[in-house]
Amino acid sequence: MVANELLLHNWFYGNLFVRELAAVVFAVLMGSIPVTPVMQWLFGDMEDRIARSAAALAPAVNTVKALIPVAIATHGGGLEIGLLAALAVVGGHTYCPWRHFVGGTGTAVAFGALSGVSPAAGIIFFCVWVAAAVGTNFAMVATLLASAVSIVSLWFFAGAPAALAGVAMLVIVASRYRGSFVRLSEGREPTLRSAPSPAARPLPAPRRTLVVVNGQTVQRV
Repeated sequence: MVANELLLHNWFYGNLFVRELAAVVFAVLMGSIPVTPVMQWLFGDMEDRIARSAAALAPAVNTVKALIPVAIATHGGGLEIGLLAALAVVGGHTYCPWRHFVGGTGTAVAFGALSGVSPAAGIIFFCVWVAAAVGTNFAMVATLLASAVSIVSLWFFAGAPAALAGVAMLVIVASRYRGSFVRLSEGREPTLRSAPSPAARPLPAPRRTLVVVNGQTVQRV
């Protein structure tokens, strides 16, 4: 398209470094969006059924928030920029700068990032995760196994640079499971059946304020 040609050959955006920097910054910002806390804040005061259904959609939203910047970077700048965006979005999610560099485990985000680079690799990641989750009943094992298999699938579908990015992604995701490794070795790691799902987790209690009326303290929601 004419618009794409103008952008790619523009003296500013046509510069490869500028495109890489823009892709990384956009991916980090998208990845750092704290989906679960935001959805609890938005729907926490609604009816329990609606609020819990909204919380259960958090993994799907995390997948989409990773897919968008990676797909844009891959389509507009090529595979190398797409791989940088994939690492940036996973890093922004697992080490959220707005939450003191504490974020999620990155399973759904890794799935979205892989799908943006190679849809086939994303499908393989999902299938391996489901099979491992059913077989082992541990989310940590399923995520790490699916991430390890994605290295091979990226090599096959996108080449050696993509496989190296897959190794880096595995390292980022594995770093968020350091506590789980200890609990698993001690037999204290919760299983998928015992761990509460996002839909079953208690929502934040409504805020209460104290108001003084005629010298008496009245609690008001």
